[in-house]
Amino acid sequence: SEDDLDLLMFSKRGYLIERQGEIKSTSHTLYLPLRYTVNAKYRLGYIIDQILFVDLFIYVISTLSYPSIYSIFIHTLVCSLLYLSQFCIYEIGYFENDMKAAPKETKPVISRHIENYRKYPCGTSSWLWALAFYFAALIISLKYSINPNIFFQNIYFLTFLWLFSLMLIRLTFYIYNSTEASRRIFIYPFLQFFKYGIVLCFFSPSYVGPAVIIAQVSAMWLNYIIYRTGGSSDRSFLEYFRGFTIISQLFLIHIFLLAANHSVPLPYPEISSLELSSIIVLVVIIWVVARMLKQPIKIFLRRTINRYKSNYQDKETSRSKK
Repeated sequence: SEDDLDLLMFSKRGYLIERQGEIKSTSHTLYLPLRYTVNAKYRLGYIIDQILFVDLFIYVISTLSYPSIYSIFIHTLVCSLLYLSQFCIYEIGYFENDMKAAPKETKPVISRHIENYRKYPCGTSSWLWALAFYFAALIISLKYSINPNIFFQNIYFLTFLWLFSLMLIRLTFYIYNSTEASRRIFIYPFLQFFKYGIVLCFFSPSYVGPAVIIAQVSAMWLNYIIYRTGGSSDRSFLEYFRGFTIISQLFLIHIFLLAANHSVPLPYPEISSLELSSIIVLVVIIWVVARMLKQPIKIFLRRTINRYKSNYQDKETSRSKK
């Protein structure tokens, strides 16, 4: 540096000493939820889209049975904490898959950034964060009385059930990573079901809960089968299949309820179950349509922008020639 110029005048000749030892960074040795997934597993845009507009939406809509905006906000907060609790354990499987399972595959799909995370503490820290998120969700739900539809009213049993479900996710992902790649298609649906179904350990399902979860698991599984068997499928196929499955199930449920002349009971007498169920179904249908139109709209916008850029470049080229 320039601070050493006076010293260099006396020494006449300087020597550059390269940095010694292993280069470490706190971002590679300090565990934080989602850090490995964001930095070494998937693109940030994909993660935001998948977690906020798919996973979290499924958690909320699958267990929603509150009439007020305030209650829905608290419910969403609790579901977010529960999702993070689950994801801390799920992320251990991601890490294990990249570090141990992927190298055994013929054509592994891994990021070059995983080399920075060889010693990432994805273990005990993940469990501590998972427990912290769960107890935060439990405290908030009890404090703000967002617990009339907690499936099990006994807090101790509820906590045991949540811990058992987390261990089930961890065990399933471990078996998945230890199994030959071609045979993982038989384990994958259980892994996805535990990932999305764990929220039903804390809250009882809403009117559309089972339909949405089953559709999501089925779509993910079919997409994975196509991938493992050498086929090619894009996200739009997943969206179409999931949307068709959800709408089909909701139609059958509606027909069944009409035939049985039965409505889903809710803990709030001031709002009818039919009214709330109709609102939830409408929200789900809007979400399904939006997800199905997402890829076509992206393609249209991309082509429009490229066409505009091409026309602009042609105009600039013709001006420069003049």
